[in-house]
Amino acid sequence: METKDKAKHLLLGVDLGGTDTKFGLVSPEGAIIEQAKIPTQAERGGEDTMRRIALALDDLLQRHSLKRSDVRGIGFGSPGPLSTSRGVVIDTPNLAWVNVPVRALLEDLMGLPVVLHNDANAAAYGEFWRGAGRGSSIMVLYTLGTGVGGGICMFNDLLVGPGENAGELGHMVLNYKGPRCPCGHVGCLEAFSSAKAVVRDTLAALDGGEPSSLRGVPRDQIKAKWVFEAARDGDALARRIFHGVGWHLGLASGNLINILNVEMFVFGGAMSGAWEVLYDAMLEGARASCLAMPLEDVKFVRAELGENAGIIGAAGLALKEFGN
Repeated sequence: METKDKAKHLLLGVDLGGTDTKFGLVSPEGAIIEQAKIPTQAERGGEDTMRRIALALDDLLQRHSLKRSDVRGIGFGSPGPLSTSRGVVIDTPNLAWVNVPVRALLEDLMGLPVVLHNDANAAAYGEFWRGAGRGSSIMVLYTLGTGVGGGICMFNDLLVGPGENAGELGHMVLNYKGPRCPCGHVGCLEAFSSAKAVVRDTLAALDGGEPSSLRGVPRDQIKAKWVFEAARDGDALARRIFHGVGWHLGLASGNLINILNVEMFVFGGAMSGAWEVLYDAMLEGARASCLAMPLEDVKFVRAELGENAGIIGAAGLALKEFGN
């Protein structure tokens, strides 16, 4: 079917990032017809960024001989904290934006309805709707990178919560005597299982004199990627570090299984590339906190949509909000 013949069914998905903003024209089946990106340039302010996004979206539509009225709506994923009901980015450190009315700005510019969601929640819905979690009834997505984010989807919906802040998976406190998290609390999952945590623990071990193939790498050049590669190649220190990452992810997941009877955990983000050295440790950690019987039926899988999860999920949430 030609793009034009799908009028009133097509969607636009936007994934706002600190460096780049990705966006795409998406079919009602969740397929990206075309995608592109522009620099976010958040320092120029929210109004400027929304203007440039609107221009880029118009350009995308024009390339497919579409008018704005040919699109059902826009789904917009943004770093939080934010309010979905008000359509406002409240106070986002990544962007240095405070109380930016993203939904109202983009609706005025495009003349289309817009739904705003946390970017990690949008990615979670993308995997639930059209990715690794499709067909599951209760799915949890972890996004593993500089921090640990994620989202919870259950019974064909995204869990947002009455205060619109559900899904802050990285800030489950697992050990009140653990390392301090960037959020200010102590012992959060993010403080154990993020790329920052990997670098921190690796440097501490090297400073303590532990032998490792990483010892020849300049201190300021050690990154989680190099630690993973060393772990994959059998380096004992690196393997211990990643065992800790996986074990704490499993520990957190076991608690969620006990509470929500989660059916599937999906792992995305750059750190999920270390899957081969994380998987067994995650199962070990889950067994340490989960009741035995429900764990037997739980799946731990890698995300399928990659960097497209946010675009697809945002479009899917627009479809859900504005109908077919």
